[in-house]
Amino acid sequence: MAPVWRGPGGSPIRCDFNRFDYYGVPKKYSPGSTTSADYRLGSLSKLVYEVFMNSDWAEATKTYRFSHFVRYVSFCDNNRIEPISGNGVNRWIDHNDHMHLEGKWNDGTCLSQVNTVLSILKNMDLNANFLWDVINPFGRTETESTQGYSDSDLKKLLHLLVNLFCSLYDQFIVNPKNFMVCPRWAESSRYYAMTFNYKGVDHKISSPINKLSAASCYLLSYYTWGNTTQLLEIKRPIIDGTTLSEKWAVMPAFKRRANRFVNIELGENDSLNVPKHAMWILCKIINISKNLSPEPGSLMLNGVYGGSLTPITGNHLGRFNRWLKRTFDLRDDFDVPLVPLVRRMRASGICRFQVFTNDSIKPAIVAGNEPRVVKRHYSEGNKFENDMQLQATSLTLENLARRKLGVKDAKGVTAAQLNVEVLPYEAMLNQLILPTRNANGSYCKDPYGDRSQKQNLRAQVRKVINNKSHLACADLLWCFECPYQVIVETVDDIWCILSFKECLEESAYMHLDRNHYEGNFSRILRQIDCRIVGVSKNVRADAERKLFKIGRHPAWLDLDNLSISAVKIDESSS
Repeated sequence: MAPVWRGPGGSPIRCDFNRFDYYGVPKKYSPGSTTSADYRLGSLSKLVYEVFMNSDWAEATKTYRFSHFVRYVSFCDNNRIEPISGNGVNRWIDHNDHMHLEGKWNDGTCLSQVNTVLSILKNMDLNANFLWDVINPFGRTETESTQGYSDSDLKKLLHLLVNLFCSLYDQFIVNPKNFMVCPRWAESSRYYAMTFNYKGVDHKISSPINKLSAASCYLLSYYTWGNTTQLLEIKRPIIDGTTLSEKWAVMPAFKRRANRFVNIELGENDSLNVPKHAMWILCKIINISKNLSPEPGSLMLNGVYGGSLTPITGNHLGRFNRWLKRTFDLRDDFDVPLVPLVRRMRASGICRFQVFTNDSIKPAIVAGNEPRVVKRHYSEGNKFENDMQLQATSLTLENLARRKLGVKDAKGVTAAQLNVEVLPYEAMLNQLILPTRNANGSYCKDPYGDRSQKQNLRAQVRKVINNKSHLACADLLWCFECPYQVIVETVDDIWCILSFKECLEESAYMHLDRNHYEGNFSRILRQIDCRIVGVSKNVRADAERKLFKIGRHPAWLDLDNLSISAVKIDESSS
């Protein structure tokens, strides 16, 4: 009676149920060195074995509950108490309460230990009426809401994670078998280790596949807001089609990081979605998974332990974080060690979404949580940024009262006192403003900026609009030189940009001569070419193929869509 199950860390654990027949539940037993627990009413090993083998618990859950029940039976043996009795359960609860009062165990640990014992005893084939009257007195009073990352913390973490992921991926994909077949003793050897250059310093990376998968998990958590269970258990999708973007396009609930773009459905029932502008990460993660385990339906995130493939678990993530602390020593705004956590990535996105929408229902739909869960656990934001906003608010109110200023002027004085260009709350709102899609396939982060003001002034002078109206910038020819332009790597968006470019090229016959045409559009065509070069080759090739097969985007089917005012007639040429 000693099955082998995989524990929370993915490593095999031998659960020997014969230990329960001996006093103190020893780790190793032999006839001469152990004492039989003869004071008990019967054999405990058989009862516990049947409970575990007949249950539908996961293997990690079985190993976790096995260790808790070992602790309980050992406690009963040391106090000469029958484990399967009301006295044993009550004494165990009193012991947990005593450890809790001393501050050695928190209420979550006590709650878990008592519930585990009650669950195992209730699954035994007993007429133990005393168990149904037992009430676990421990709750979750010591739990704290998950605190999201500040913007500066996210920049530090993402800069490190993205660079680490790309560096390890480039080395892994050259010859994956070298890193898959090595035994455990060789994982840290010079031959199998990878190198990672960060800020001019070379770091030797042992167990590189585990670190690559851990970095993949954290990047997915940033872009999807998925929880740890979703990310670790999701299976590699089967792509049925030529490209990822064409066959998996769906329109799920709105996500801030998706910027209202079409997302990629990766799980069941919209449980996990990846924004298209992060698709390059998803493609690389899928490629890693295929090289590690080519069988269909394999897990997305896998590691290597002792030369064999093993799923990534929370223990792998914990070891990865300890390595980050030891190697890079990132610090947050309070000079506390900074490490990536899935729940904090999730909280960061939900908090920002909640601020933007001012609603608890929409973030609950996106996160897959109940509104009360979002309100209780994902509404506090980041302490450092909250303190900055409180300081800015108090100074603004003080300037408003003492100087007898208006709200706008008081905010200006506060910004000067804090030596910042924009107050923290306004800066956060500016980051949440969604890019506006233009007709040429790109997006604009500041459609109501200086260019918009000039257009509004001309429109008001010509009495096209009244003084209360405010138009967004519509100078499409200036977009590719504008610092606020955003280009998203999706086939549809690049297809629209290429259609816009082809429309400009076709307009050559409308000009007087070649010089006239180049004077109008040569500069913008060069800018488009420079921006398109940075797009993924696969996405660009798919967009070009779509342009060839289907034709131009509906917005640029013919020259009627190109404003004639864009063609500047050069009088000297005429």
